[in-house]
Amino acid sequence: MAWWISMPGVELHGSWHVRVVRNDAAWPQRVVVTGAVSGVIPGQVGASVTVGGGHCTLTIEHDPGGGWRQSPYVQAGPVKERDGRATRIVESKDHYWPGDSDPNDLVLQLEHIGTAMEVIGAPEITGVVGSDLRYLAVTVQNTGYKTFGYDAVFDITDAGRRALAQQGVTVESWGTESLRATGQEAFGRAVGLSPLDVGARDIVYFPVYVGTAAVPEATDVEFELVRAGGEGRRRGRRERHVVRMKFTRADRPSAPTPGALMVSGDIVDVHPMVRPAAPPRSVVSSDAASPQESDGVATG
Repeated sequence: MAWWISMPGVELHGSWHVRVVRNDAAWPQRVVVTGAVSGVIPGQVGASVTVGGGHCTLTIEHDPGGGWRQSPYVQAGPVKERDGRATRIVESKDHYWPGDSDPNDLVLQLEHIGTAMEVIGAPEITGVVGSDLRYLAVTVQNTGYKTFGYDAVFDITDAGRRALAQQGVTVESWGTESLRATGQEAFGRAVGLSPLDVGARDIVYFPVYVGTAAVPEATDVEFELVRAGGEGRRRGRRERHVVRMKFTRADRPSAPTPGALMVSGDIVDVHPMVRPAAPPRSVVSSDAASPQESDGVATG
């Protein structure tokens, strides 16, 4: 029993597929989801749901005959990554019986199905007070299951840059003034992200020249998250996201508009920006949960 940890629940960040893979219990079992979404997963082998929408907690309960109780012995194994697939096993024990100490009363397999990051809302073109430079401001959120380190870099793909150019917006090369104004570090044309906890957001800026498009319209702009290797080289898996931007004549003023940054010497003061509303919360969609067992779980 020394390896067991009494846990109030298993914390999840991002989107996970939760499946019951074993039930060797004498008492009824179930999994309760709380947090950003809520629902109940019956403790039947094969029952599964997709849990998404931010920070959630899984607790395992059993009913010895007098009502549901939280199982006191729960162990969540480490996340294992293989071939781009991240999984972990959660084992539980509702009670230790003589000769029965196997942690198999209810066993869950969790698979991360979400992305490591998302672009939140539509990027905005903003100005810098006292400078002719303009920037494309992109809000990035860590939607994965682990913190971003210093190796995460963010870029606009070639396709994204062509789409912007068709709307009269040219992504320019980094210079001393633009790096100083934004306080960012460039890796080639990409931007190094600050360390981001799971669920945290950051704003990334790209210097742009705003010209005139023949017919301003909505266009799809593609961004990607990559990993920075030695000497600025890229390695590892890339994640790409496409965001629709709507352009109007107002996006092309003749003079810079005071925006997100005020620069004084080497100090950058970031002022609040009006951001798009947060995306709607995800729901727990069930593959096998029954209506009687589910609360806030959409059956499928």
